[in-house]
Amino acid sequence: MPKARKSSSVTDSNVCDTDVMLLRFLELLSDDQVVRKLKSALYPQALSDKLDTLTQTIAGLTSQLEGKECRITVLEEQVELLQSECDNLEQYSRRCNLRIHGIPETGDGEDTTLKVLELVNAKMAVTPPVAKEDIVVSHRLGKQRDTGDQPRAVIVVFSKITVRNDVIRARRRLRNTRDQHQVFVNEDLTQRRAALAAATRQLKRNQKIADCWTYNGKIVIKTLANAIKIISTQAELNTFQ
Repeated sequence: MPKARKSSSVTDSNVCDTDVMLLRFLELLSDDQVVRKLKSALYPQALSDKLDTLTQTIAGLTSQLEGKECRITVLEEQVELLQSECDNLEQYSRRCNLRIHGIPETGDGEDTTLKVLELVNAKMAVTPPVAKEDIVVSHRLGKQRDTGDQPRAVIVVFSKITVRNDVIRARRRLRNTRDQHQVFVNEDLTQRRAALAAATRQLKRNQKIADCWTYNGKIVIKTLANAIKIISTQAELNTFQ
């Protein structure tokens, strides 16, 4: 029996010592300096080395990304240059073409060449007169529309650029006509230049520029300061927005 009491006393003493140690540990944890030392002990040099390696990797990837961004910029400039060159070639292939809007449409079997000759010789008084042999081909553009709609445009390919230019110079005479169908004669522009020309017309309507027109496939504007400029890209036109 006395031995049992001795064992109980030893156990109580151990519990008491454990409580004291726990309290002391908690006190140490409340000390910031001790906590910093513990962190240093818990995070060995290997972890610091890994962090340095990760930092270097990120720096390397950032450098590679910047290099690729520069490369992308160069490629975009090259693509823009190639697109511009292709557009120039396509526009050159259209140098003998004109698009005529407003010629009344009579349905299947119409002879657009005869209608064009009547327009340029009778109403526009082109000098010298345009002969049938001066027109390589002419036809309507797009699908046939319902009766009552605006007539489809006619594209005309002339045999010589001189004949085409004679017609262009005479188109101002159409302004004096008072026919039921207003006729417009325009250059045959590429899709890219046609969009650019439409944008310049909108600027003119918004009174951002004084005037705009096309000349040999080029988009020309007159600024509000009466300066004449050739517009080649949308970026150049955006400066007048």
